[in-house]
Amino acid sequence: MAPAPSPGSLALGPAPTLNIGVAQPLKEAPPATAGTPQLLPPGVGTGRPGGFKPDAVPAFWIWQGPRGHWRLRTTSKDQLHVFRGRIYGVRGQVQSIEPSRTEFRDRIWTQDGGWAFSFRTKSHADGFTFEVAGNGCVRFDLELTGGAEAKRVFIGSRQYQPTSNHFTVCPKNAPGLPR
Repeated sequence: MAPAPSPGSLALGPAPTLNIGVAQPLKEAPPATAGTPQLLPPGVGTGRPGGFKPDAVPAFWIWQGPRGHWRLRTTSKDQLHVFRGRIYGVRGQVQSIEPSRTEFRDRIWTQDGGWAFSFRTKSHADGFTFEVAGNGCVRFDLELTGGAEAKRVFIGSRQYQPTSNHFTVCPKNAPGLPR
């Protein structure tokens, strides 16, 4: 299995857009996980996870909708949790990021050829929707309140749970799937 391209090796096109409408405070960069990301089965991200609701357990919820847009949401039930991470397009750039809600302490910014984010979530859902050029794969590197907790990542309608917080997920028919 060939490793996924590093963020620095990704071809950069025009700057993607971010539409949040408010000035953001200083950025709190998430740590980067070393090593090769876990490659998930193609298509595992299809469809909204059935357990996703704004007051669900503290977790990341990731899925690809029928039009190809990806969604990342965070939930925290009734306690404040900090969700941080990075996303990178694999063989296609992440573009057109739209936050699901805009709160002053929630931040999204470009970093190292991808996007980084930090959300403080309590009793609701935070997150964003994005596209990947050419319906490509997405590499995620996630952290929940100071540590990697892969058991709290749910992907697609079957709520697939990766064994790592650093993984790549591809649409079923993605061109040039990583090997």
